[in-house]
Amino acid sequence: MKRQAKNVSFVLLALVAMPAFAGKHHYGNGPTRESACAAAERRAAKAAADKGTCYDSCNVNTCKKLDDGTFTCEAISSNHPGSCRR
Repeated sequence: MKRQAKNVSFVLLALVAMPAFAGKHHYGNGPTRESACAAAERRAAKAAADKGTCYDSCNVNTCKKLDDGTFTCEAISSNHPGSCRR
């Protein structure tokens, strides 16, 4: 029973801690995929510069087309400097 309680505690801790390590999502909107990606990357780059971390660039293939015909895209900035591959 103690082992099961430890396993449950570990899973709960992992679920609570995951968002802190995952990074922050930054969204951009625009009339084209490229402009929406550029907006998302600008936001991610600013957040990364403010924290002294890095960011993952936007991928135009993962942008979503909205009902009004515009696009929304996403870039992610790291929460911790150790998350950056250098």
